[in-house]
Amino acid sequence: MEYRPLGNTGLQVSVIGLGCAQLGSSTVDHAVAIAQRAVALGVNYFDAAHVYDDAEVKLGVALEGLRDRVVLSTKIHALTRDDAWREINLSLERLRTDHVDNLHLHAIQAGEDLEMRLGPGGALKALQRAQEEGLTHHIGCTGHQSAGLIAALERF
Repeated sequence: MEYRPLGNTGLQVSVIGLGCAQLGSSTVDHAVAIAQRAVALGVNYFDAAHVYDDAEVKLGVALEGLRDRVVLSTKIHALTRDDAWREINLSLERLRTDHVDNLHLHAIQAGEDLEMRLGPGGALKALQRAQEEGLTHHIGCTGHQSAGLIAALERF
């Protein structure tokens, strides 16, 4: 497997990562087999999200004893600091880990969504707290529309 730097994080990740959305629609045994086979093939980047049904639960089972070999990212969809804090802690519990390498605001959009999440009392505050407390090393955002990502970059 080939590995590359993940931006300026200092992390080296496999050029092929495993997006875990579909683990939520599979059986536990199938999801565990997929994730463990990926690790065996050299995949070390796993991308999950709180909103991917129970994918985090299945990934947590699959990565038991392998956590130190992978770069783990998850995403939070909440708008407010308090809701995001609950999601972060639930994700850590579901993933069976005390930290994730990357924690993202999921599917950020320009306009009201961005204002809520990055504004006072917004979800970004929970991600910053998680970083300060060592629950994640890196924070960021994901999106499906460039306007939201550009607005987030300009703002924060």
